[in-house]
Amino acid sequence: MTAAPTTSAPHRLRGFACCLTGVAFTATIPVFARYSVYDRDVDPLVFIALWLTAAAGWSCLFGVVRDRGALAGAARSWRFLGLVGLAHVGSAFCIFHGVRYLTAPVFALVMSLSIVLSYLVGRFALRERGSALQSAGFVAAVVGLAAFLLTADRGLNQWRGAALVGAGAMFATSIDVAGKLRPARVAPWLFVLARAMVPGVLAMAWVALSGELRWPPWPLVCLIVAGAAIGPFLGWYLYFLSLSDLPLSVACLIRSMHPVLSACFAAIVLGEVLRPLQIPGGLLVVAGIAVLSAGGSRERGAGNR
Repeated sequence: MTAAPTTSAPHRLRGFACCLTGVAFTATIPVFARYSVYDRDVDPLVFIALWLTAAAGWSCLFGVVRDRGALAGAARSWRFLGLVGLAHVGSAFCIFHGVRYLTAPVFALVMSLSIVLSYLVGRFALRERGSALQSAGFVAAVVGLAAFLLTADRGLNQWRGAALVGAGAMFATSIDVAGKLRPARVAPWLFVLARAMVPGVLAMAWVALSGELRWPPWPLVCLIVAGAAIGPFLGWYLYFLSLSDLPLSVACLIRSMHPVLSACFAAIVLGEVLRPLQIPGGLLVVAGIAVLSAGGSRERGAGNR
């Protein structure tokens, strides 16, 4: 494995801020999806259009500040643009049709799988050296996920929903892998393909074949791809650029914010009543994130000495 390039502190801070911008809008998915499906009965087309528009706003705002030249050059890659648009449409389909079958703890569980898979990929597939603190953080995260799982009601609809949302959320786990490999040999179009398109399209096909779609999807898919692909393209391109400046532990830290944000939004914004095991489960996930962060800081400090 080719080592990640050495960067100065400002570059690391830029990468961290850039990643946060790319992740920030996805943290609103649990809130908006549950709110729209249960309380407002929003049409899938409206849901997907609003979701992608929010992504466009974040991406364009930060893109102008960060690197105009990189954005101008990337905008000429029509293959990259099309792949990102298709990927996000597939993921939005999956999340919209899966979230209606989920309770808040199950949704938090599915969204938080990225921290576990990112750790496993970094440790075994990429031969990333994990510190003792990282291993302890991984164990704490697993225990927290198990606590979330124990709070879920047992039902076929919920597990079907978990599979649907899982297919939409699992694509995010390849971000850290592609980001670490990018300085060596990963092209932008391959990054998008590995990150989102394959699972997104498979999830959309599975939903269509299972009979969950009750309206003709393909004309609307074409409309959404044509009208809303630019925003996600900018966001994920910025995300892609920033990961080359980040160590894997920091990328895992950022990706693992989903379960905490999901639980906070569900409890505060939506008025969800937390069950007894959700509280220690959430605390364990937070502890796992903190330990992973401390492990990454010690690794970087040791490398600088």
